Amino acid sequence: MPHAKPKFATFFGPGDHIGLQRTQDGTQELLVDIVNSANRTANAKQALNQMFDGNGKATGAHTYGGLPVWHASSGNGQKSVCLFYTIQGITAQIVAIGEHVTGNSYSLEWGRTTGSFKANSTLTI
Repeated sequence: MPHAKPKFATFFGPGDHIGLQRTQDGTQELLVDIVNSANRTANAKQALNQMFDGNGKATGAHTYGGLPVWHASSGNGQKSVCLFYTIQGITAQIVAIGEHVTGNSYSLEWGRTTGSFKANSTLTI
């Protein structure tokens, strides 16, 4: 079941502090900077479109800050981009960014410093 369409997005920063709200264009600029080194810009943009269109998928029992975590992804296992985020009001809060390893596991390249959405870890949903 789709979620509400956010109007803004934020990235959780160091120490899990929430960053500034960004429009879709502003979010895209930062996201492309994070994943561009692996030449995955087109997939990053498509995953972001899914998030802003309300077409993310539930991650089962995973939560962050007491909120359910959603994910939006694009691409195959070699060049995919997956966004993991919560929805609070009109804002999507991105908690991790990664790529597919298998059909239900993801390698997280950007994320928290601890917990399930820790950067440089594997997440299974």
